[in-house]
Amino acid sequence: MEQIKLIQFIHGFSTGGAESLVMQYCRLFSKEKINLLVLAIHNYNSFFDKSLQEAGIKVIYVDDIVFRWFHFLPTVMKKAICRVLRKPLTRNIIRSFEPDVIHYHLWLSDYVKYAKPKNGTRIFYTVHNDPEVLWVKNKSGVRGRKCIEWLSERYSFRFLVLHEKMRQQTNTIFGVADSVVVNNGVQMQDFMEVKENQDLRTQLDISKEAIVLGHVGRFFEAKNHRYLLEIFEAYLKKHSDAVLILAGTGPLMSKIKELSRMKGIEKHVYFLGERSDIPDILHMMDIMVFPSIYEGLPVTLIEAQAAGVPCLVSDRITEEVKISNLMYFNSLDDSPDQWAERIDKILKTQVAQEIDVENWDLKNIVKQLERMYLDEDLPAV
Repeated sequence: MEQIKLIQFIHGFSTGGAESLVMQYCRLFSKEKINLLVLAIHNYNSFFDKSLQEAGIKVIYVDDIVFRWFHFLPTVMKKAICRVLRKPLTRNIIRSFEPDVIHYHLWLSDYVKYAKPKNGTRIFYTVHNDPEVLWVKNKSGVRGRKCIEWLSERYSFRFLVLHEKMRQQTNTIFGVADSVVVNNGVQMQDFMEVKENQDLRTQLDISKEAIVLGHVGRFFEAKNHRYLLEIFEAYLKKHSDAVLILAGTGPLMSKIKELSRMKGIEKHVYFLGERSDIPDILHMMDIMVFPSIYEGLPVTLIEAQAAGVPCLVSDRITEEVKISNLMYFNSLDDSPDQWAERIDKILKTQVAQEIDVENWDLKNIVKQLERMYLDEDLPAV
């Protein structure tokens, strides 16, 4: 079988759900079927970056090229030059590689448009966030929407979405009928086989008896960490030995740390930062609490269910995230005390895990993607 040339294009591998998913895709693609190039704007030197490097996967970081060329200049000047040269460099890389398929993610539509790939290139775009938030409610989304419309008029362009509601919204916004649902899968065995790591509790100085509430995700507005602290504060009034562990980084992390100090609960809140041992962290939790304001379909919640962790999430998250009997929904209109009471009820309820492995195992999702790239598994337009 002749290989296809594929570019996976993302802004960079910071520690987010989309970034984790793309990293996992790249590690699992068939080397016999796919000649893969990973293209990223920024090099975060995260453990995702290191994982790709260890797997021998070729990654080109656009900003790194500029930094090498102008290594003799101060950092502030190199960053300014990056802003000027990113699009031309991206265009040159894409045209030099001559991909058969470009699969891009997040906010890069204008880069793909600027690159003007060769005729016949098939383009896939995964919508990782709420389509209405991206392109209807957000004024800055107009530009991205126009770029997508330009691309879809000139290329074989296909939206990949995370669940049925996103498919309907995307089809309506862009006047198409062929968006494809691709589940946010995880490598199930990585999470199902891990046992509770008491050593990790010891490292963090968390007692075996403590009730552990947890959250994994970037610190930005949509994740609603402020309200999460209010929920935990209410829960702590009834369970004085409880702790809250927060894994992830992001622009609001320092503000959330300060808020925990202001509330006087900082000794009970653990900020773990960027982690490579998420399965261990999940198995340390008694419950995942996820009061997001909006989401696409959080891969973290799929991972948590695979790890056997009950999850209490906001009603703003699609019900399609429920792949087991461990997922519970609560209204953001409820008070923190009501959320705390619900946590108590869930933890007192013992249920045997029932989970849909087949449709959410990442190995099966990657096979689905490969068939689409090879044009073997696409619904008719």
